[in-house]
Amino acid sequence: MRFVIFIAFMTGLNSLIIPQYLKATDEKIAQGSPILEAPSSLQQPPAPESKQDNSALAVARFLAGFPQEGVCADFEKFSRWQNYRSTFNLRWTMVEKARITPMIQWREAALGKITLPVFYPMGGPDVFNVLTFFPDSPEYILVGLERIGNIVTLENLKKEEVTNRIITQLEQGMDSLFQRSFFITKDMSRDFYERGVLPTMLALIARLGYDVLDIKFVSYTPEGKIIENSDSSTKQGVEIAFRKPGSEKIQKLYYFRQNLHNSAITPFAQFIEARGPFAVMFKSSSYTPHQVGFSHLVDLVRKCGELVLQDDSGIPYNYLKEHWDVALYGTYTKPYGESFQAYGQPDLACMYATDSSIQPLNFRIGYGYGKVPSCIQIARKKVSEKAENKP
Repeated sequence: MRFVIFIAFMTGLNSLIIPQYLKATDEKIAQGSPILEAPSSLQQPPAPESKQDNSALAVARFLAGFPQEGVCADFEKFSRWQNYRSTFNLRWTMVEKARITPMIQWREAALGKITLPVFYPMGGPDVFNVLTFFPDSPEYILVGLERIGNIVTLENLKKEEVTNRIITQLEQGMDSLFQRSFFITKDMSRDFYERGVLPTMLALIARLGYDVLDIKFVSYTPEGKIIENSDSSTKQGVEIAFRKPGSEKIQKLYYFRQNLHNSAITPFAQFIEARGPFAVMFKSSSYTPHQVGFSHLVDLVRKCGELVLQDDSGIPYNYLKEHWDVALYGTYTKPYGESFQAYGQPDLACMYATDSSIQPLNFRIGYGYGKVPSCIQIARKKVSEKAENKP
């Protein structure tokens, strides 16, 4: 199986609520239509005729704020859900305009269509960015330290107090994503403590225009296999199967709760290497690829990563350019924030300052969103590296 290793560090959107969008937003989302004329890969799906034959689909659309007929209609009468839906609609309108549309335009011009599976270390529950950049991949492997959580059922949603708590977590968990385009590490232990990351991932998959088909807990083997595991004490990840409306192609997204430090990565690295090559994505990773304690992860990316999409918090540029052909986008001077100043890259800053052919970005990504310029590097593995890594 082939993968693409995508290292992308994306940024977010100011969560302004603009009144003039309210009426149009509610009407269009109620009908399952896109607010903006985004490409078909991200158009909002039409509401299915019946949700009763697919509880995973019904739950995902409920969490995404889509009104439905049938089994979820009674739950949608809860005032907390009504308020959540209206606010979510407005914020999503802004996200489409400020981020999704320009990201798609850039993707089509700079990245092209990628059909390799995607490996997203340090991605946590960020399905938003990985699906926006790689909508055609058959499989996505996201890794984080946050709890997976339990599957939300229709039976859960019958209880208004349970639904209210789930909605509160969704709002808290996605607030940083909407404002900055990444999840803040120190906040995630609070935001995902009770229900884990699963509800947030389901809501985002549905909002991006996909039908959720099935959800199950899984484990992995060093040989590269993924096996179903319903034992809550030993499960290592979750599998979400979904597809675009009208398509027969089923895509799968996996989230594994896994420490990627050198001291803990070995079995998981064997699993990833057995399933490679990939497209790899790093987004707002606290500069872990720059740290000695994560050198095994960088080695894994070199072995398996045919493509790397990242900002400056991904693999250091002086290493990246040795093994991949690198294209630069946007602007870079130094890391944003006092805590990251040790990870400055003078050679990268020099390239950005002297290469007049570097194309600008029409959206913001990474740390310092809205405060400093953003950058992305696309790295495609050199032919010599591909030959060297052949078994």
